[in-house]
Order: sequence, then C-alpha cells, then structure tokens
Amino acid sequence: MVLLDEYQDTSYAQTELLSALFADGHPVTAVGDPNQSIYGWRGASASGLARFPERFRDSSGSPAAVGYLSTSWRNDAAVLDAANLVAAPLRSESRVEVPALVTRPGGGVGSVVATYAATLDEEVAAVADHVAARWRPGSGRGGAGRVTAAVLCRARNQFVPVETALRARGLPVEVVGLGGLLSTPEVVDVVALLEAAHDPSRGDSLARILTGPRIALGPADLHALASRAADLARADAGRRLDRHVTSHPDVRTEPPGEGAPAADDAGGPGAPTPVTIEGDVVDHRSIVDALDDLPAPGKPARDGRVLSAAAHARLTALAATLRELRSETYLSLPELVGQAERALGLDIEVEVAARLSARAGEVVGSGDRGRAHLDAFADVTAGFASHADTPTLGAFLAWLGAASAQERGLDLPLREPDPDAVQVVTIHAAKGLEWDVVAVTGMSAGVFPSCAVGADGPKDSGWLTGLGVLPFPLRGDSADLPRLPIREQADSKDLHDALGTFKLAAGEHEVAEERRLAYVAMTRARESLLLAGAWWRGGASPCRRPRSSSSSPRRASSTPPAGRAAPRTPSAPTVRFPPRPGPSRTRPRARTRCSVAPPREWRRRPPTAGRPIRIVRRNPRPSTI
Repeated sequence: MVLLDEYQDTSYAQTELLSALFADGHPVTAVGDPNQSIYGWRGASASGLARFPERFRDSSGSPAAVGYLSTSWRNDAAVLDAANLVAAPLRSESRVEVPALVTRPGGGVGSVVATYAATLDEEVAAVADHVAARWRPGSGRGGAGRVTAAVLCRARNQFVPVETALRARGLPVEVVGLGGLLSTPEVVDVVALLEAAHDPSRGDSLARILTGPRIALGPADLHALASRAADLARADAGRRLDRHVTSHPDVRTEPPGEGAPAADDAGGPGAPTPVTIEGDVVDHRSIVDALDDLPAPGKPARDGRVLSAAAHARLTALAATLRELRSETYLSLPELVGQAERALGLDIEVEVAARLSARAGEVVGSGDRGRAHLDAFADVTAGFASHADTPTLGAFLAWLGAASAQERGLDLPLREPDPDAVQVVTIHAAKGLEWDVVAVTGMSAGVFPSCAVGADGPKDSGWLTGLGVLPFPLRGDSADLPRLPIREQADSKDLHDALGTFKLAAGEHEVAEERRLAYVAMTRARESLLLAGAWWRGGASPCRRPRSSSSSPRRASSTPPAGRAAPRTPSAPTVRFPPRPGPSRTRPRARTRCSVAPPREWRRRPPTAGRPIRIVRRNPRPSTI
C-alpha cells in the first residue's frame, strides 16, 4: 500500500513519476484538498487530484474510487463559514467534486471579526489589541488555560510592523519560518565584530558593538569618537589629495581660502576661465580608524568634544580586542569565529540567559535559543571553510552578505514553535499548523490578494515576464492554465487584443491562487479569526478595497450531510469600512515636510569644456560612520 498525503501539492512531473512507479493496479491512496493547493508558484497543480482516478486505475482497469472527508475537526462554525465562502468559487470551477466542509459534532460557535483601518499603523494596532485580549499562556506542566495565537502574513516584509505592535502590548513574540539566522542578535554581534576587524571602513558594524551592552557608549561619547575620526581625516586629507593631482599643464593647485587668479595670471585677456573642481577624498578615516588611534585621555577634539574616562577605557579594551583578532587571521575560520564569540562574552551571555529563562518561567533575552543560534552559525562557518576554494575571512564575510540579500539570511535551526508565544508567520509556512486565535493581516488589494487590480479586473502577466516562470504551453498541465494563442493572430492589433485577454485570464487565475491561500489562512483558526486590512500601506495613493467575496466575513450557507444537525452559525458581523480616501486627501504621515539645505562643501560647479582646470584643496567634514 502506498499512501500519498497532501497530494494537491504535487506537480505534473511528480504525478507522472508516481504513476509510472505505482500505476497498473498497485494499491495507492492519495489524500488532498484542491482548495489548499498553494504551491502553484513552484509547479504544484491543483488539478492533480482530478487526474488521479485516471492515472491510478484499479486492477480491473476502472478509475480509482473517490471518497470524501468533509468534516472539519479543527474549526468552529463561524470560522468554517468564512472559509467556505472564500472557497465557494473554487468548488464551482473545480474539475473534481469538493463538498463544503461542515463542523464536527458538538463544535463551538466561534467568531470572525473584520477590521479595515485607514493606515497600516492602525491595522497592526488593531491586530495586536485583538490578540492581546485573547492570548493566554499555559500554567503548570500541562499548560492548563493556554490560548494559542498567531498572526499570518502574506509576505515577510509585513513581519516588522506586526512584531513591533505585538511587543508594544507586552506579548512574547516568535517569528516562525523567517529563515534569518544572520538576523539573530548573537550572530549579528559576531559578524559585526569580524567585519570591524577585517574592514576599517565598516563603521556601521563597529557602531553595533559600541552601542551594545558590552561597550554601551552614550550619544556624547559616540559624537566624541566621530569627532576624533573627523580630525584624523582632516589631518591627512591634504596628503591624500596631493597624490591624486596630475601634472597636466592646465591643472593648477592653490591653497585653501585663496580666490580665483587674475585674468592675466590665467593666460591674458580672452583666455578660458579656470573651472574649480573640489577634490573628493574617498578614503576618509572611519570610526574604526579612530578606535585604533584614540586621543590621550581628556584631550578634546577640534570641536571641543571629549571622551569620558569610562568610554576611553572601554574603547581602549575594544581596540586591543580587534588588534588581537586581526593578529589571529591565520587561524581557521571556525576557530576565528569561536574567538570572536568569546571576545564578546557571548558564550557566557547565552548560558546565563538560558538559566534565567528556566528559573523565571519566561523568556529572558534569547532564552535557550541563543546557544542554538551560535552553534548553527558555527556549522555554517565550518561548511564554508570545507567547501570554499579560498576560505579567508574576507571571502566568508562577502558570502554572508550575499546570503543575507539572496537567501533570506540562511535558515534558523529547526525546533517546535513555542506554545506560550504569539507566532508571526507567513501563510505558506503556517500550512499544517493550527492555533486557537488567528489574525490575517494585509487583506488589501495589491498585498493580499497580491495581484494588481485595474478598472477592468485583476491582471497578471503570467509567464510573459520574469525568468523564473516556465511558459504555460511547455507545462504538462497547460490545459488548466490560461492560453495565449499567438499563432492564430492575423496582425499586431489582434495580437495586442489577445495579450490583453491573456492578462485578464492570468489575473483571474492568480486570484484563484490567492483565494486558496486565503482559505488555508482562515482554516488555521480553531475558535477566533480576525481579518485585517488598511487603505494606506506606505504607497503614494490609497489601496483599493479588497474584493468583498474574499475578505468580508459574510455567512455562507452549507447543507450538512444526512443525519447530522446543521452547525451553530452566528449571524455574520457587519464590516464597516472607513470611507475610501479621495484624490484630494493627503497621505497620512506625509503632511510634514522637512527642507534641509545641503552643506556648502557639497555643492559642485560642473566643469566646462575648454577651460583650464584648477584643483582647490577643501577639507569637508567627512562621514565618519
């Protein structure tokens, strides 16, 4: 017997492989829900279940038998009603019969609430308030009284405002499925120390260490260190500039403060007027250089700022730590990373946080996960050292930068979600999970659903743009996808019309994909479901109202199977949308304007052809971070 679970997520190629292996009467059972086929972007075909009876015939050659599992043992009535309403168009267009789900015997009433705010800040605040009013941690060994909660997002870029709002309510938050090993506090500190030791221009990385708990510099001492960097840059700016001045006959130099030469000095009447070009020194000293060349204790900078005695002592110790790391670059990468961890005292810090968390019964710092983060980073380091052609520190840091930008910051170590924290997770990552309370955010056109909605309906370019989409005619399930009959068009006008029709069909196909994703999101909730959106989401114009059939919690009628009572369904709540902002309304948080004149030394006069070039030494105040 072969059992195939989550069959709706298989691709056409996987179906062909399985049928080649187990067709011709081999006992095969597949379980799936085409309404939950949410991986079409990576090749999954929602029509795979419709093809199953023909591809896996029984020993007599007849199509495979089909059974239905239509009872939801998770969702209360109101939650299931909302989910069935969203999935109704999918059921009507499906090639395989998919009955609406019904609640379990004795299931609860449940609740569905919708909120549509004016701004993103108001939306996440409403989500945080909703979750805070319902979430409860467990007590005792069995977790009695626990009410679990999660906030589901369409995309990862929604995580930050949601997490910020939840933490502002004092809720413990766990971001699930982010993948950001490189964004965990312990790893960020280690990487920052390595970058500051390797590259003297990485003042941003050093600033992370300076403002952390080990050094803990205040604003006054940070300004004093920046002033020291500016003094160092000012002292050697002239020497650096002199090395870049050529011996061209039309190039002249003059000391700072002198004006333009007289006309006869420039070659007499009628001679071209010299054009001033200000030297742009790119190798200014950073705060990393200033750390290696600290002033004497109590000595003020040119602008009068002075490092405090405590700050001077801490910076002297940090400078010694960086010099020691630079002297140990002969070590292997894993050993060097271990040295950086110990130099920051992170090995002790994560152990203390784990013990305090266990004693207090709540998460302190990173809790017991700090050590796991550092161990996972050590594994990443060892893997790079064993596979890279040049396993140097510079190559490793460059690879980490690419991984942060292209691979979501590497994967976190796998572990079970914390039941006593509010999870923030994407809808795709929430597949297969469930919580008592679920909030779905971003239900605005262009966010969720993510496709663009124009005056004539949703549009999508399908496979016409982007290199990551296989052209529909080349896919095995092309019969289930929008068709673009290019060869049948007689002229360019017909082709243009065909492209418009294809984009509309592709838009409807994309809406169906988003509808499946919404169905999955809603069915993650056992008892309470919140649907949230906002008019303004950071763009220049207000978002459109989401499609009412996919976001408004209206009651959907369903007929229960024979012999079972209809589920208790409360009257659907009325959703009150704030009025759509008109064209004359100013975007919130864009009404305050700040006009800052650029510093005088940033202004440039463009050179004019035919004029002699004169280089003027300037000492602009450099950026020191």
